[in-house]
Amino acid sequence: MKEPEFRCGRNCDVLANLFGYKFHKHDQDWTYIVAEAERIDDYVNAYNSEITDEDTKFSLMEMIIQSLTDQPTIALMLSKWDSVKPLLTKDFELHKYTIYYWGCWDNSDINDCWNITPVMREFWLEMNKENYWSQRYVDEKTGWDLGMVSTPIKEYVDQLKDKTLKILIPGAGNAYEAEYMFREGFKNLYIIDISPLPLENFKKRVPDFPSAQILQGDFFELNDTFDIIIEQTFFCSFPPIDNNREKYVAKMHDLLSENGKLVGVWFNFPFTGDLTKRPFGSTQKEYEALFSSHFTLDVFEESYNSVPDRRGQELFGILKKRKR
Repeated sequence: MKEPEFRCGRNCDVLANLFGYKFHKHDQDWTYIVAEAERIDDYVNAYNSEITDEDTKFSLMEMIIQSLTDQPTIALMLSKWDSVKPLLTKDFELHKYTIYYWGCWDNSDINDCWNITPVMREFWLEMNKENYWSQRYVDEKTGWDLGMVSTPIKEYVDQLKDKTLKILIPGAGNAYEAEYMFREGFKNLYIIDISPLPLENFKKRVPDFPSAQILQGDFFELNDTFDIIIEQTFFCSFPPIDNNREKYVAKMHDLLSENGKLVGVWFNFPFTGDLTKRPFGSTQKEYEALFSSHFTLDVFEESYNSVPDRRGQELFGILKKRKR
């Protein structure tokens, strides 16, 4: 992973006057030394309302992130992150080096890094997500890829009588489920993935699949409606921070037509707390609590027909859209 160009902070004297700190021009790492965890809201408010020039913003963001990682608990750090993330998103190019630095990418031992490091890594990957997922395919780090249609999904599809149903497979990857369904006569079928590489693989395997129904882009920016959405190792790609899982549920609900269904398999093991290791699973109880506000869970149980390597680790679900 290429390290961004280094940028040095300036105008620390401005920040010293603003927050009542002492500053000497020879003070090294001043922004990290003076930052106080309990004053993070003051720093964020100043960034939003009082600081306009880039040099001062750069230095202030160093203080903000130091105060963020110094929060007394991880839960509090993540709650404060909700107010910091929009600033980094808006000024990503300005803070690219700082984000990369706190990602601690030169250390393979995440436990030897800062508390904020897993969050910064995920944010970095989110802002560069197309490149990130494409690189996973290039490096063949695709442990989620079965190399074949998922058995629970195949058997569900086999009992569908109406082949005119409009169906979406998000995070489709190499899209073996789509290949199977298309060959079985489902022509109103769409796939979407953030990376173009697996979609190119799919086109080579299924050259007669309509190109207009192969979508390369962000699932959360998709505007359409479908009768069925198929879940297959998509949910597990989202780290459980920033309300990602709630956003997933809400978007699935929005994309489904009236009486539409979300059908598929979800990994049945608890989240370990390690934000660097996919797939991110969950428990049946947590899934049910997450989905119940938007869906009626017609079926949600341990999958009896998973492939051997995943037996006992998958839940099969048929979730019907609730009316709002």
